[in-house]
Amino acid sequence: MILPAFHALALRLKLFKAPIGLMSIAASLAGSTAFLEKVTALSSLAALGTGFVATGALVLNNIQDRDIDRIMNRTMHRALPGGKIRLAEAAVISPVFILLGNVILMYASATSRVLIFSMAAVVLYNFLYTPLKRITPFSVIPGLASGAMPVYIGWIAAGGPLLSEKILFLLALMVLWQIPHTWITGLSCLEDHKRAGIRGAASSHPPAVMHKLIFLWAAAFAVAAMNLPLLGITVSAASLVLITLNALTIIGIFAYVIFAENERAPYPVIFSSINISIMILHIIIITDRIPLPHLISLIQ
Repeated sequence: MILPAFHALALRLKLFKAPIGLMSIAASLAGSTAFLEKVTALSSLAALGTGFVATGALVLNNIQDRDIDRIMNRTMHRALPGGKIRLAEAAVISPVFILLGNVILMYASATSRVLIFSMAAVVLYNFLYTPLKRITPFSVIPGLASGAMPVYIGWIAAGGPLLSEKILFLLALMVLWQIPHTWITGLSCLEDHKRAGIRGAASSHPPAVMHKLIFLWAAAFAVAAMNLPLLGITVSAASLVLITLNALTIIGIFAYVIFAENERAPYPVIFSSINISIMILHIIIITDRIPLPHLISLIQ
């Protein structure tokens, strides 16, 4: 009984694309913390709501892409194309999660306008980026916008103004992270994407050119992150040290991998490292305002 239950849970976590949902929660909480300069129960709840909306959108994306997922080696064994989860179940989960996430956001937020940006993220991801990626490489534009929305949702939910240098910087940082993230995915799945008809920058330029562009954007992301203390988003000396180490690590890993004279770079290494890097930055922002003794007690 236990093993089938774990198997069923694992299948649904894959359907939910759980790591992306967790990243959305962290981004939302980082956005609210940047404005409030503290973590509150309501900001944590709003982050959870953001995660539910993101997960609902990701499940909907699985439904939308199930036809091309069947013909790509990377995705053919996913829950829907592999027939491991019924389409009807996914079709119920998606709207329920999106609705639940918005209800939570409405309860936990300082303003109802957070719902506008929550649903804008769904529209950008599911109704612009997802269909357009089969038509034009410029689908990356709504894709980048939707990927940056969780940090903005957290900011707005906390009562932050629509525009300020802090939130604009955090949005820019999310975009800088997503560009190498997206291109690495395109290069690692190049043949899959050609078969599926997905249009992207990786199919338009030689790998050697893409490798250099990826390094430049990853380095720009790493260097930009070092401005977090200058904007007052983080304030502690420990955060400054961690942000600097994070930046140097990313630049070092990408330089070593990209310039190793390897036509096919070990993409999983740099893909994981750039994703871990943005998570580390969000955790630094979230924990920076927590007094050290209190942080230690939470860990214990």
